[in-house]
Amino acid sequence: MEKSIDFLIMAGGTSPEWHKPSISNKVLIPILQVPCIKWVLNAFNNSTNQFSSDINTVLVGTRSLKLEGFTSQCSTFVEVPQTNKLSDNVRTGMEACNGEFVVMTSGDIPCINTQVISNLLINIEKFKDFDLIIPLITKESVEALFPGSQRTYVKIKEGNVKIANAFIVKRSAFHKLEKIMNSFIENRKSVFKLALSFGLINLLKLFIFKSISVEQLEKAFFKAVDINVKGYFTVDAQLAVDLDKESDINNLTEYLRGIE
Repeated sequence: MEKSIDFLIMAGGTSPEWHKPSISNKVLIPILQVPCIKWVLNAFNNSTNQFSSDINTVLVGTRSLKLEGFTSQCSTFVEVPQTNKLSDNVRTGMEACNGEFVVMTSGDIPCINTQVISNLLINIEKFKDFDLIIPLITKESVEALFPGSQRTYVKIKEGNVKIANAFIVKRSAFHKLEKIMNSFIENRKSVFKLALSFGLINLLKLFIFKSISVEQLEKAFFKAVDINVKGYFTVDAQLAVDLDKESDINNLTEYLRGIE
């Protein structure tokens, strides 16, 4: 990979109310006796060794991750308060990045692996002229790997889709994304809410008739906020299933047990 890349892993979560016993940070919840964040870091570190020594891993996390020793498992650790908004953590994390492109992921997708990461890197090269590259996963792809997983989908022309818990940002264009960071981060799991947050009334009409396409979304996004976006479909459902509720523990455990 010729281009300089940073992996930015967002792990500034708090204690989830649904998990018993209480735990200081969601990403520390164990999956097969291994903290969720360790699965993620292992995948990225293995990819760093495999693809390029120039790839840096930046972990943005709370003090509890430092106390658990995860600072030694990344190139750079950025400590953030538990009270921070995710959008603020993204800004802080981006300041620690130096790569031309930043692969940004959440710290609660333990099923990610080197092949999935390799596919992300391939698409950086493929869509290198875009400011923001967003993987999309169909419901069929998710259910093929994670039967019974309860995710939130949106209906568009291509089918029922979910935005991945990972996207790629051209660092030089981040200032454009920063203008709408709060809306983008808060509504990233819903294409519908994302469209509404930018006041795209014409998109609302298209959603009602279920006829909007990814290409139309890309054009409308550019017109509204001047960000050159590329959405592409991937079968890598490992990017779709995160740790949001108790039932996710079972889905993630079953998948990881099956590949051990």
